[in-house]
Amino acid sequence: MVGLLLAFVRRRTGAIAAGLGLHIGWVFVIKATIATTRVNADAPASFLVGSFDGYTGWLVAAWAAVLIAVAWSRGWLRPAG
Repeated sequence: MVGLLLAFVRRRTGAIAAGLGLHIGWVFVIKATIATTRVNADAPASFLVGSFDGYTGWLVAAWAAVLIAVAWSRGWLRPAG
């Protein structure tokens, strides 16, 4: 879902730089929060967090889908120009 969101950003702006910047910001947030947080595997909602990095998972996919839906409904996903 995040890849789809980045692809829509690229389509909208006409340049790959916006998607690259968002991806760099995304990785920065992941690295910063991994260093300062701890995943509780026993928590009831732990299935929402991925096991790969303790960050990406179903919750992030749902959030990206919400962002795509909002952008789509407001017409932001049409190509620029």
